Amino acid sequence: MEDNEHIKQLQKKGGDKLPMDANFQVKEERGCTDILFLIFYIIFWALMIFVGVIGFVNGDPNRLTNGYDFNGNTCGQGSQSDKSYVYYPNPFGNSTDLPDLTWAICVKQCPFSEKMPVDMCQISFKVQTESSLLSPSKTITCGGGSDGKTDMSQFSAVDQVLYRGYTKYCLSRVPVCTCSAAQASQYNVTAGSGLDACCDGSSPQKFISDPSTPNGSIPVTRTNPYPMTTLLGASIGSKFGPCFFSYPSMPISTSLNRCIPVPSSAKFKSSGNSTSPPTISSAFLSSLGASDNSSSSFDSAISSVLGVSAGPQQTFSYLVGEVVQNKWVIIGSAGLALVVALIYTQLLRFVAGPMTWTLLAVLWLLLVASTVVLAVKAGFIRSDQVPLFGSSIDAVTLPSSTTMTTADTNRLLVSIAAGVVGVATLSFTVFLVIFIPRINLAIQVIETAGQCLSAIPTALLLPLGQWVAFCCLFVWWVFVFVYLAASGKWDQSLHQYVWDDTIRRAIIFHFFGLLWTRAMILAVGNLIIAGAAGEWFFAEDKRQLKAPVLSATRRACRYHLGTAAFGSFLIALVQFIRWVFRYYMYK
Repeated sequence: MEDNEHIKQLQKKGGDKLPMDANFQVKEERGCTDILFLIFYIIFWALMIFVGVIGFVNGDPNRLTNGYDFNGNTCGQGSQSDKSYVYYPNPFGNSTDLPDLTWAICVKQCPFSEKMPVDMCQISFKVQTESSLLSPSKTITCGGGSDGKTDMSQFSAVDQVLYRGYTKYCLSRVPVCTCSAAQASQYNVTAGSGLDACCDGSSPQKFISDPSTPNGSIPVTRTNPYPMTTLLGASIGSKFGPCFFSYPSMPISTSLNRCIPVPSSAKFKSSGNSTSPPTISSAFLSSLGASDNSSSSFDSAISSVLGVSAGPQQTFSYLVGEVVQNKWVIIGSAGLALVVALIYTQLLRFVAGPMTWTLLAVLWLLLVASTVVLAVKAGFIRSDQVPLFGSSIDAVTLPSSTTMTTADTNRLLVSIAAGVVGVATLSFTVFLVIFIPRINLAIQVIETAGQCLSAIPTALLLPLGQWVAFCCLFVWWVFVFVYLAASGKWDQSLHQYVWDDTIRRAIIFHFFGLLWTRAMILAVGNLIIAGAAGEWFFAEDKRQLKAPVLSATRRACRYHLGTAAFGSFLIALVQFIRWVFRYYMYK
């Protein structure tokens, strides 16, 4: 009688008497688990912060956003502060050479003209011409005009034909400049020595003077060692040369400062320009031996420029913009998901059984139907032999392209499929019959879980805290990654910044840190939910529970962070191996 009365009292208090062993008791004395792994995780994050410091010290994200020229100068900064656009003089490939986007220069605005060709020099320099019977030697200036144009009237009448003088003295030669201390360190030369790579367009540019010229007023120049590049078969300048012929171009967008070729009137006007696009003179191209005047070269060049512009920083900026633009949709969806979760947890208490058995029954019917259809298609049975609610399967209306006749082709494959699905149907049927008690037990567990979440609604807010933690993690990770990606040393032979082994290892370590910390956040969340559910389950008077989620959080953080770090490390290790295989598979 006393036991029955005790059970009634418990039920009034919101609990049920647990059928457990008399010697069972909740362990009150606790100790820290896997403490060594917690120490290891703390050391790991100290190294993560150190990697971040490496990125912040060595990286310059402006290289990703602004771009840089073929001498490593960031556009819109330093010596290029008045030149914020990146222009690629050679984005056109051909049958032998791929598009070369390492030959980039900084310009005040994307070159644009109604007439072609347009000569352009990144820097202005003087050259002494050769003397001939028709014209004496004289000093001419390459560049120096509006937008870097060269005054063609400086050349003799003969040299003005088809830009012969401009090609000979400006396109084909490069000046030599004095290297500053920073440039000397960058190019591994002595400060004050001469190098054509040190001609960066700074004002005033310090050239190495040729003492053989009058008053040493002419800089030393040398033949450009790089091959001449072409546009539609016509020479437009040497690689990494200060002078070239520009093609019609425009910025990709107001936020992305890369210049892309203008391929057609439609594409040009779709960018918001009201004027007509510039065109290349067919006569000029033909006179220089141009072999192709189609827009396919322009389309290929546009793809190349867009490809080099779609770096991690641009992708991240695009994602941030999308989030800001659709923030209310995201917030509304999150609120709707929370409401649906609350309703679902309430329904679990009452419809877990019907829902589970309905899903199993639907799955069984689908397997049986698939077996019957495949058996008919394989010719094992006739369609009129399949009863269906008092008639045959022939009475069922099917789509126009579907028939219940025997398959004319792939009969063997259909027969094998019918056998496999038939075995699966039989196995599933046996599984249902044998495991009915286990399924009922699982239903009871689901119902109990629904009761737990109904009694502890604050547990539903835990994912919100995890989401905030994920946001902080990803913001930190992305910022550090952007700085690491913008690190590296300048390689003059490649004309781009390259990562050394230290930066590569730091990026790999940083990526593993993302995987491990993400798994750690999920593991701690699982521990908190498990602790709160266990506290609710073993409480005799469940109405007396006070903030079980908070107490579970204290226990998890005080005693079990080491276990969470150990488990999450194993998960992150497996994920990292998968990413390595994925990288080499798509490389």
